[in-house]
Amino acid sequence: MSNSPLVQAPYKIRSTLGRQTFGDVSCPIGVYPCGENVTLSQGYDSRFVVGDELVDDQYEYRILLSNERVAGVMEQLLETLLPEESYALFEELSFDAYRDSDTYRSSEPVETSRLLQAWNTYGEYLVEAGRCGFGAIAPEPAIEVFIEEHGTIYVACGLKKREEVEGLIAQLGLTQITDIPCIENFEHQHRDILLVDDKALMDEYDIKFSLVESLGMIPVNIDEGVPKGTLTPFWVHVEHDLSFETGTDARLGFFGFGVSATSFADALELAQARVTEKFPDALLARVQQIYRLFPEDVTEEIAPEDPALIGKRGVWYVSEPEFWA
Repeated sequence: MSNSPLVQAPYKIRSTLGRQTFGDVSCPIGVYPCGENVTLSQGYDSRFVVGDELVDDQYEYRILLSNERVAGVMEQLLETLLPEESYALFEELSFDAYRDSDTYRSSEPVETSRLLQAWNTYGEYLVEAGRCGFGAIAPEPAIEVFIEEHGTIYVACGLKKREEVEGLIAQLGLTQITDIPCIENFEHQHRDILLVDDKALMDEYDIKFSLVESLGMIPVNIDEGVPKGTLTPFWVHVEHDLSFETGTDARLGFFGFGVSATSFADALELAQARVTEKFPDALLARVQQIYRLFPEDVTEEIAPEDPALIGKRGVWYVSEPEFWA
């Protein structure tokens, strides 16, 4: 079980962003519909899903609330429906060419008190960002509570929890709407919500890694798409501890690489080798980003002079490093 403390560095949401409202639904400030004929209404949808050899039958509920209600309802569902321990979940929209989202799950059960601490610390951001989701899942009795990327709440349960879940939803006073339209069903706009001018303030990566690392989460869908062993272009952005590196006053170094590799581990190995060529005593502190690219999506900014290099294993682009004292 992870006992790492949550980082308590402050974050600040930009106060100059207006909030969009459609019908009786106020949207998160980080995402809102921008197309024509948008109709949103508070309500919920439910469906029965027949299981298979891996998953039992379950009931699924999607709940659309006006933004000012989401934080309180989510906290109530986490506190009421989860057992003493469950597996933490985090999900974000992916830059990877072969999957839509990056999903993380704790490798061991986490106490509900720690999940609630995480929610109390970062709930405002998770409700407003519209880019990432957070929640938890437990196998027995089967229950999942999760706030989705665009602000809806998803609950799934087995038969044992059905009555309790539907009782809580009934208390919300919502209308049941078949195939309820949510923000992602319309053309929509994402925008950054955090003030990051002050280095003392957390950015979205700081918040993500505080949640993921403190709750012991690991990526669980990283290999979706092309099979291992297929040479693929990657973008790798890594953070290194330079405290033991002689000849530099910097404490941290940030390095970006375009590489062609046969797996995520191979891509990271190639990037790490290039860092240690110049900084032999640098220690890998964090993988900020690592994702696959379609060859045709390698931009002019990072494309090698010889395009054939993308089809060969190795590093074909190195960014100017950034240093932080």
